Formats: sequence, C-alpha cells, structure tokens
Amino acid sequence: EEFEAMCCMNLFVHSVSIHKQLKQLRDNMDKITAEHNPFDDWLKSL
Repeated sequence: EEFEAMCCMNLFVHSVSIHKQLKQLRDNMDKITAEHNPFDDWLKSL
C-alpha cells in the first residue's frame, strides 16, 4: 500500500509539470509564423 501511494504522488507531481509544459507548447505554437521568401519563387521559375 505504501508503494501504491508513493506511485500516485509521483504521478501527481509529474502531471503538474506536464500540464505546465503543454501550456508552454500551446503558447509557443501561437507564436509560430510562416514567411514568404521571394527567392523561392525566383528559384522555382528557373
């Protein structure tokens, strides 16, 4: 029983950091932008 309680506590501690990491990933995904490079069009036209 002691082992099971320790295991659950460890999962709880890790779940907090996982939620924090997921939030950071979502926040960073909002910052991703795509840029258009005019040289790409020029190279494709060759």
